[in-house]
Amino acid sequence: IQAYLATNKLPQAVSQLEALLSKNPNDKSALMTLGLLYEQMKDYPKERDAYEKLLAINPDFVPALNNLAYLYVERLNDLDKAYDLARKAHDLQPQHAAVGDTLGWVLYKRGDYQQALTILQESAEKAPDKPEIQFHLGMTAYMMGQTNLAKVALKKAVSATKDFPGKDESKRRLALLESGAGPSSEL
Repeated sequence: IQAYLATNKLPQAVSQLEALLSKNPNDKSALMTLGLLYEQMKDYPKERDAYEKLLAINPDFVPALNNLAYLYVERLNDLDKAYDLARKAHDLQPQHAAVGDTLGWVLYKRGDYQQALTILQESAEKAPDKPEIQFHLGMTAYMMGQTNLAKVALKKAVSATKDFPGKDESKRRLALLESGAGPSSEL
């Protein structure tokens, strides 16, 4: 499996994992790896299934809760399920920046900007070098009309060398803010 992963032969890695799981269906590590592989392959229904099987075995496994919440908010468009999973993950590990980011982003998508802002600020303080967290904070501050905070966070996101979902949106929103426009100009 590791050799296939190292050489980016994802279908072969999946086949090996599925063979392993046919012998031991409760292998948590294999299920987690399978979920991550399906994410890379953009096979979101199978990714969801892998995480749900893992959570059936271990309902408090935070990485699976967090990844499944993010999948529901970004790919499967089920904000209620995303919220329930993200809330549980955050309750179990409130100090984890990525877990807080996921809950904050779900809250943002639900339109609960005030609660999202608090959680995302905490996550951004814990992980200032994570551009996606900065993007989420910037977007939330942007929607709340907190232009200075939005500019700072979006500049951090835009200046990251690493690509991430939302980088183009970060650039667009930052350009709007720097031109003097903001959320009210888009209405």
